[in-house]
Amino acid sequence: MNKTVFWSLITAIFIFLFVTVKTDSLENTTKRVRSVTGLFSKTDSNEEDKNDGIEWAFNVLSKLEGENNYNIEVVLKNEGKEYKTGVYAGNCFVREGNLFPGEIAPYVVCHQNGSGVELGVFKENENLFLKKGILELGADEEYPSYRGGFTNLFEVK
Repeated sequence: MNKTVFWSLITAIFIFLFVTVKTDSLENTTKRVRSVTGLFSKTDSNEEDKNDGIEWAFNVLSKLEGENNYNIEVVLKNEGKEYKTGVYAGNCFVREGNLFPGEIAPYVVCHQNGSGVELGVFKENENLFLKKGILELGADEEYPSYRGGFTNLFEVK
């Protein structure tokens, strides 16, 4: 999928969610966010080994002021265990591709107003670690985007 199609799809999803939030309950919106984000986290059998069974879930805790702006709890699932990774403001979604060395797909991006975090699982010496990195969306060549600066949150067992 090329970048234009991908971002067009993301935009359409968030417009759908915005309209849904205005006309539906928070509980139903949470279910819709989970089902829509599931589109990006599904893997085929060839990718199953690549991501070591990593799955992500989102729980919309509250709607914040502004368009597509929520408090979202991000949950990492691995081998039947669930790990709460934190609550993030803005929008969160699952991404694949453009991985850092040792990072296992899929990973989560949460952003608000041009900056945010990336939550990724990294394999180091056969152990898995959840790491949080910094995201800054750049305006142009003079102010480029930044993605990196990862710190360990915890070991995934």
